[in-house]
Amino acid sequence: MRTAPSILASLVAKLPPGWVLAQRRGVLDALLEGIAGRLGEAEADAEILMDEVDPRQSVRLLPDFERVLGPDPCGRDLGERTLEQRQRQAHQRWTARGGQSIPYFIDLAARLGVEIRIEEYWPSQAGVLVAGTPLIAEGEQFTWVVALTLIDEWWFRAGQNVAGDPLGGLTLSDIECELRRLKPAHTQLVFSYRESLEDEIPGAFTLLGDEDGFAFDFTDGSYAGRTTVGAERLLAEDIGFAIDLTDGSFAMRPS
Repeated sequence: MRTAPSILASLVAKLPPGWVLAQRRGVLDALLEGIAGRLGEAEADAEILMDEVDPRQSVRLLPDFERVLGPDPCGRDLGERTLEQRQRQAHQRWTARGGQSIPYFIDLAARLGVEIRIEEYWPSQAGVLVAGTPLIAEGEQFTWVVALTLIDEWWFRAGQNVAGDPLGGLTLSDIECELRRLKPAHTQLVFSYRESLEDEIPGAFTLLGDEDGFAFDFTDGSYAGRTTVGAERLLAEDIGFAIDLTDGSFAMRPS
């Protein structure tokens, strides 16, 4: 990018030869200096636009990207978002090409700043199983367990909560909506929020809701339940988190 003095020198060099225009620091130079300043600003703006064409770095043109993309299908544009979150989401939508593979969805989440791991299960087969191998029911091959890091959780506290409040809860990731919207039609997604994606919980069980698509691990598989209107509320005693399953059905298997 050229500076205003370098542009001024270039303009002076292009003047016709002769003693009339050879005098410096006069009215002509003042006029050319003003032109050089404006040209410098234009070139600086043009260089900034080189970054603005990428939604990940765009600031001035970011509202235009969002306007062209339209309302976010997951409604993320309705809440408060940081500039970085807006840039990530605009870039992900602007450059999305589609895909159905597990690596595609892992990369999609990474573009939105979320690290995930997707686990698959296959039905047990006679002649293949060995002692100690968990039994996997037919149909589980269509279930993807999406493991992601726990964002935030809370528990019922005496003196702060009142009767009727949930006994606990956690903050769900925005990536849930995006993955549910784009997942292969034959798959069922369940989300497992974990302290770390690296470590498995030894001897844990996975609780799968048939409809809600949540997965939670707890060390001894224990739970307490009570019937609510049209739902079954399950409480993992070791985690202290309660979820409602709309039809009361659930499946539990070793992980």
